[in-house]
Amino acid sequence: MAPIPPQQQIAEPLGLTADAELTRALNRLEFAAPVEKSFREEYEAGSLSSRLILFALSIVAVALTPLYDLWFLHPPPGFVGISRWLQFGLQIPGLLVALAGCWRPLRRFAVPFTIVGALCVTGGLFTQRVIGAEYGYAVPFNFAMITIAAVYSLARIRFIVWFPWALAIVVGACAAELITFGASSEPFYNCLSLVIMFSMLSAGGYLLERTARENWYRRRQLSTLAMLDPLTGLANRRHFDTMLVQLVRAA
Repeated sequence: MAPIPPQQQIAEPLGLTADAELTRALNRLEFAAPVEKSFREEYEAGSLSSRLILFALSIVAVALTPLYDLWFLHPPPGFVGISRWLQFGLQIPGLLVALAGCWRPLRRFAVPFTIVGALCVTGGLFTQRVIGAEYGYAVPFNFAMITIAAVYSLARIRFIVWFPWALAIVVGACAAELITFGASSEPFYNCLSLVIMFSMLSAGGYLLERTARENWYRRRQLSTLAMLDPLTGLANRRHFDTMLVQLVRAA
């Protein structure tokens, strides 16, 4: 079977006959299947180092919480035991699960493992805030938004995957805040600020991924054109040299 010309490898699966079709694919944040698969593989590969940094720093931050409490915060003794159980029995194990997704044999589960870790962290924070209210101790409300923003910016989860669970966290946080503290001014403004920040992050996240997709596609398109003779459309010497190296390595 004759190899597929490099120009067709990009143009045909996506079916781009006009810029309008590329625009629609970018607006949907999804290419046609063959090209989408390549984009996701490169996108995931480029996320590994930032995910390692995010999960490692998060584990250290949670593990050092007893020192913050001892030196600066001084929470009520009754709250401390519950807080430690949530931190070391829920949040850190969840982050370890997320970290395991960076290991090569489990890398295909990286995104769901990351979401599990984020849900464990935010769930532990919500529970601490609700229980802390019974002891007259305030756990910061904005930690939820910090978690959502960190997962999107450093874990680099695709927008269509990130948005549903992030929205669920926002809804859950607002419900817990209003039920626990009532509809007074402070809980209301906490919820309002969370919704505004989430809306802005969602809009920015959508546009950032759209731009990343377009830049990736243009780079791939230029790389393909560099392998073609501009007059005949046939593969040139550059393509021959590239394929020769790949085939020698494969052999």
